[in-house]
Amino acid sequence: MTTRAMVLRENGASFECYYRHCDGYPTGLGVQLIEALRSPFCKTWQDIVKQCELEPENKSVKQPEDAFLKLQGDLEYIYVVIERPRGLAILRTSNPRDLPNFVFKIWFSYAKYFPAPSDAVKTMANVELTAYTILKALEAYHKAAKNQ
Repeated sequence: MTTRAMVLRENGASFECYYRHCDGYPTGLGVQLIEALRSPFCKTWQDIVKQCELEPENKSVKQPEDAFLKLQGDLEYIYVVIERPRGLAILRTSNPRDLPNFVFKIWFSYAKYFPAPSDAVKTMANVELTAYTILKALEAYHKAAKNQ
């Protein structure tokens, strides 16, 4: 099973879109992005694209939520890379849940506060668990609201 994700690069008033078809969950792509953003060998954006195996979409969106709501409705995670100061935000979508379409932020950090390499997977596993818990709670709320 694939976990689709989109990586957005902040570019002035919009965000450039890059797609990742599989391993888009935080313990996969999230850890890779943290490592790439921290690495002295990834000096350019193209170095990060190559290391994280991202595919350019040649499209841009005005806000991160639009990557899911207007561009590609089967994404599970959206990563937003901020260049200056360097940082990373992770957003989770309602896909593949039986919920209305929505996107919510589950993690953000500036690069200087990224978890240590030995703690990155553990931190991202906690991010995944938090997102799963929130989705389950929203799913229960949605079902209860339907039954009223």
